[in-house]
Amino acid sequence: MRYERKWIVKTENYNKLIYDIIKFNIKFEKAYSDRYVNSIYFDISNLFSVRENFYGLTEKRKFRVRWYGDKKIINAPVLEIKEKHGWINKKRIIKLEKIGNLDISKKQNIIKIESIINKKLNYHKRLIPLVSTHYLRKYLVSEEKKIRITIDRFIQSGEFINYNFINKGLDLKKIIFEMKYEKKYDDFVKNKLIHNYRIAKNSKFINSIFNSSYKRIL
Repeated sequence: MRYERKWIVKTENYNKLIYDIIKFNIKFEKAYSDRYVNSIYFDISNLFSVRENFYGLTEKRKFRVRWYGDKKIINAPVLEIKEKHGWINKKRIIKLEKIGNLDISKKQNIIKIESIINKKLNYHKRLIPLVSTHYLRKYLVSEEKKIRITIDRFIQSGEFINYNFINKGLDLKKIIFEMKYEKKYDDFVKNKLIHNYRIAKNSKFINSIFNSSYKRIL
């Protein structure tokens, strides 16, 4: 379990953000090469998880299938169940073995993924695909690996109508800057590292819902 603090930065301030990170009291270095992160979010038919997240409940969770690289091809995905308790987050990861090279635009592939995750979870109600997110992520980590930074740009979303993928386009207006760390480092992060930025609540999941036909249900 860990804190995940988010800040929203205008796209034109990306270079300033990188410069500010360089000036932090501790040194950060690249953890991985930049890569595209793709997720399909699932919910039950009455959108219970959407409502939990939209109304800002302190206890909430999300179900998503995540993969890296080409947004159009699902390759080596994992199922993630992300729970949030206030500011504290916990994530459970389940491997989806022998799944690869599935074209996201093919209806039968989305039906296949849905069937697999429902068998894995054996949840009391069937989960269905709603929306997707796609973005380029930069990974940084502090010297002693106590604090991790991600910076997400070129954020895109899509939705699934009757298992058919509909691309909703690219949002060039903002960057999502996030820091992840254990609870004991919270005061240090807020007071020593990032005091010039304002913490914001931001959910790519909910933003994608608002950029889809599902927003009318909320």
